[in-house]
Amino acid sequence: SELREALPELLRDCTLRQAWAYAYPRDAPSGKRSHPRGIDVHSDDADVSVNVWIAPNDANLNNQTGGLRIYEAKPPDDWSFETANRDLDAIGSLLGEDAPFYRVPYRENRAVVLNGHRFHQTDALDFAPGFLNHRINLTFLFGKRRRNGGCRI
Repeated sequence: SELREALPELLRDCTLRQAWAYAYPRDAPSGKRSHPRGIDVHSDDADVSVNVWIAPNDANLNNQTGGLRIYEAKPPDDWSFETANRDLDAIGSLLGEDAPFYRVPYRENRAVVLNGHRFHQTDALDFAPGFLNHRINLTFLFGKRRRNGGCRI
């Protein structure tokens, strides 16, 4: 309800369809680095995606990264959700090597609101060790991706 109050024009008639949290630990039980990349490039099954980061700023060891890369590109209308969300070969072929993207650096308590159709991925990660320093991402998906459908963002 707080998101609806903060973004009434954007979310007024969009249904919250999914919500989850990801915790990206720095170290695997073996002591090796884990999750150096986070979530791979994908498109969400939503019109509006909201990502909120809750780990403290000083947990992020590189203040220029750790956030989100949002690409200008969206999947073609004839792609299935599975292709747009999981087929890294198809996505990579569409984006190419130099696809333009906007980098949103990590900041504690930052909410990133984006067109869920746009391709996006977790930026490079370099967070301090320890549970309280894990990069924790809360995700809220509103509306549903539609073929030939518009999006408010």
